[in-house]
Amino acid sequence: MKKFIPLLFIIFAPVSYANTDHERRITELEYQVSQLTQQVYKLQIQLNNNNQNTNSGLHMYQCRLSVFTKEYSERSTSRGQAIAKIIDQCTDSNDDMFCKPEDVKCSKF
Repeated sequence: MKKFIPLLFIIFAPVSYANTDHERRITELEYQVSQLTQQVYKLQIQLNNNNQNTNSGLHMYQCRLSVFTKEYSERSTSRGQAIAKIIDQCTDSNDDMFCKPEDVKCSKF
């Protein structure tokens, strides 16, 4: 019996140490995730405020892309958004090599 007790201690001591180490690491990671989540929310608010200021309806982009005989056209207050929509439409019916963002022509109104 005297030999059995130290054997139990040797078996279970590393497990209890590992559990406390894992718990500490998990707690630290949860804290870091909450901090990053708060930063993301703050950045989203800043982006929304900037977009409201720049996209106040003062201008509109009309973008076009011609591939073979088909013409794709989109309108948006954001030039990038209009181009992305055109590229999506184009790649649905054509190979990607024919639908390049640099080939899209945009006009600002």
